[in-house]
Amino acid sequence: MEYTQSTYDGSKSFGRLNGHGTYTFPDGSRYEGDFQNGQFHGHGTLFFAQGRYDGTWKEGKKVDGKFTFSDGLEYATPWDYSTEADRRYHNEKVAHAAAPGANGFGINPPGETAYCVEGTQKMLPYGYYDAGTGIYDEFTNSIVPASTLDTGDVRQATEDEAEWIKAKAARGFAK
Repeated sequence: MEYTQSTYDGSKSFGRLNGHGTYTFPDGSRYEGDFQNGQFHGHGTLFFAQGRYDGTWKEGKKVDGKFTFSDGLEYATPWDYSTEADRRYHNEKVAHAAAPGANGFGINPPGETAYCVEGTQKMLPYGYYDAGTGIYDEFTNSIVPASTLDTGDVRQATEDEAEWIKAKAARGFAK
C-alpha cells in the first residue's frame, strides 16, 4: 500500500485483506465494509466527497446498491430525476436558454409547496395547460404566470417549449 499511497485498517489473513475493514484511497475516498481475498466482498460503503454508495460486492465487483448524494438525493434505477420527462428539467433548460445568468429565473426545487414556480396550483382553468412556470394557452402560444393573470407578465412560448408542454404537461381538459 506504500506504493499506492492508500491505507487499510482491519483484519487480514495470509497478508490479504479479509473480514471487515476500512480502505482509504489517496484522494480521501474510503471503503468501509467486508473484504475477501483482498477484494471488496459482501456489504460495504464507498464514501466520496459528493456522497456515498451503499452496496453489495462479490469478488471486487458491484452486485447492487444505491448512491446517495451529499445533499440527500438518492440515485436509484431507473433514474427519474432531472430527465426529459421531468418538468423541473425542462423548465430549467428553457429558463437558462431564455435568460442565461438571470438570477432567480427557473423553477424552484420540488417539494410540498413547489408544484409550479409560484407555489401549489389549486386549479387549472379549462382549456389550458400547466406549464410549470405558468398557464399555457395553445391558441395564443402564451404563458401567463399562475399567480397573476396580468397581461404584462405574459410571454410567448418557444417552439420546443410549446411542443413539450402539449406532450407532457397537465391539462385542464380531456385529451
